[in-house]
Amino acid sequence: MVGWLDQLRPQLSRTAMTPRRGWMLAAAWSAALACGEPPQRRAAATSMALAASTAAHGEGGSPVSLDSALTLFRTGLHPLSELENSEPSLDLAVGRLFRSIARSDTAELRAVVMSRREFAWLYYPTSPFTRAPTKQEPGLAWFLHVQNSQKGASRLLSRYGRRPLTLERNECKGPGRIEGLNRIWDDCMQRLAVDGDTVSIRLFGGIYERQGRFKVFSYSNDL
Repeated sequence: MVGWLDQLRPQLSRTAMTPRRGWMLAAAWSAALACGEPPQRRAAATSMALAASTAAHGEGGSPVSLDSALTLFRTGLHPLSELENSEPSLDLAVGRLFRSIARSDTAELRAVVMSRREFAWLYYPTSPFTRAPTKQEPGLAWFLHVQNSQKGASRLLSRYGRRPLTLERNECKGPGRIEGLNRIWDDCMQRLAVDGDTVSIRLFGGIYERQGRFKVFSYSNDL
């Protein structure tokens, strides 16, 4: 890790670290770490963020439009039209998640949650982040989303990883939040049997449904 940071210092010293560049750099690090990327790819992601940050400002430092920001955010992400590593029902998606928790399978936990590529091509274009009052550039929106999800995943594994855990019931209320072709089931509660006790709690930040396919939206939770 130290060697990787040493490689980046020359880049950072040559680049003014404005607030915008700061969150773009953090977003690149966060996304790369979330995907378990090796140091070389993390360095490449950082370089891309710095380049995108520089390109995203004119002579006067004015921000780009959302369309231009999205184009930059999608750099290196191949287009897709449907969810990857998804399940044909909400219950199957939740069941897959709980099997991953029981095994403390971090690779599977990454596979079953919305990816940066899905965020860029499927979720963001029709999300509330594209309009007032919650308008937000994709890089910042993704950074904040990943930060909350990573914290939730860490707590989830710390509390329940490799413990006898039974999902007695998952209940998602309402019709879900419809955004274009997306539906976000964000009012979900789980009833668990763990170590002889029963508890009702929100263990993940909703389910993402698109065209009859389902996966976890985020790991933001109540732990």
